[in-house]
Amino acid sequence: NEPFILLEPDTKKILVIRSDITPQIAKLASTKLNDIKRPLRLMYAGEVLRNMKNLYQSDRQFKQIGAELIGEDYNNGLIEIIELANNIISKLKIKNTIIDFSVPSLMRHLKKTIDFDKEEGKIIKEAIENKDASLITKKKYAYIKSIIECSGAIQDAETNFKNSLFPIKVRKILEKFFTSLKCLKKIKSKLSITVDISEGNSFLSYQNLGFKIYNQDDSNVIAIGGDYVLDNKELGVGITLIVNNISKAFQYKKRKKKF
Repeated sequence: NEPFILLEPDTKKILVIRSDITPQIAKLASTKLNDIKRPLRLMYAGEVLRNMKNLYQSDRQFKQIGAELIGEDYNNGLIEIIELANNIISKLKIKNTIIDFSVPSLMRHLKKTIDFDKEEGKIIKEAIENKDASLITKKKYAYIKSIIECSGAIQDAETNFKNSLFPIKVRKILEKFFTSLKCLKKIKSKLSITVDISEGNSFLSYQNLGFKIYNQDDSNVIAIGGDYVLDNKELGVGITLIVNNISKAFQYKKRKKKF
């Protein structure tokens, strides 16, 4: 998300309003807090303002509450953040939730290997964005069809992955992804997890893995998170609670009680 920028006409001074708090936390962790013992656990709360709405956020100004874990082992960090989110959501008594995972590193790789500006690339891009595997007709792009089909419940997605052929780099990316989810599922077996590999384009600010937590009662995203690399090359993983969408969950419950 690009920052919201205001220009004062007389002095030409520029006011930049943050669009996301996580980059500020990451910057702080890699500079002023660089000497603090790892793993480093930080939380934040504040308002943000964005230029445009997106698929999971219908408001341009809203409050973020989040937590970041920096310098922890990759899978342990993911488990801790998901466990934290799960505890918060349970205390809020939002019961009907699902976590949807995707792979931003895969989409970045595809952008490097396929020219989406060419006619052939445009078709592939359309197939990925619309999740329409039937658009893939050339044999050399058969693996794209398999990527699109790696969606749904985690067990089904993993089975499709194991039964499909992928280029070496793509297979390595997906192996790391499914290994992380297997570790998570082993510890938190009751979590409802889905996978949407082709959704990774909306997680490009994250590194290897991104996730959204949906409230299935009203279909709103109530949290979003993933891993990222700091300026000092450390790996961080975090979660941001979407406060306005969480508020809508309670409004939905009130409406439901009336009816």
